[in-house]
Amino acid sequence: MGLSEKLSVGTAVVNEKMREMDERFQELCAFQMHLMQLRLARADEDVGVLTKEKVEKAREEKKEIIYKERKAIINHFAHIHLDENSTAEPPMVPVDATDSKLGIMI
Repeated sequence: MGLSEKLSVGTAVVNEKMREMDERFQELCAFQMHLMQLRLARADEDVGVLTKEKVEKAREEKKEIIYKERKAIINHFAHIHLDENSTAEPPMVPVDATDSKLGIMI
C-alpha cells in the first residue's frame, strides 16, 4: 500500500470519526435543548401559578379595602344621622289626632 492510499484511508477514517462525533454532539445538543424546554415550561407554569396567586391576593385586598371604606361611610352616616336623634325624644303622634286632609279621627 502506497503513501497516497494510506493517506486516503487515514482521511476516510478520520472523516468517519468526525462524522460520528458530530452526530453524538448533535444528539447531545438536542437532548440538552429538550431538557431546557422542559425546564422553561415548568418555570412558565410556576410563574403562572404565582401570578394567579398574586392576582387573587390583590383582589382580596381590594375587596377588603372597599369593605372598610363602605363600613366607614355607613358608620359616619349613622353617627351623623342616627346618634343625634337617639338622645332626643322620639317623635310622638297623638292617638286622638284628626287627619286634617281626610277629617278622620285616628
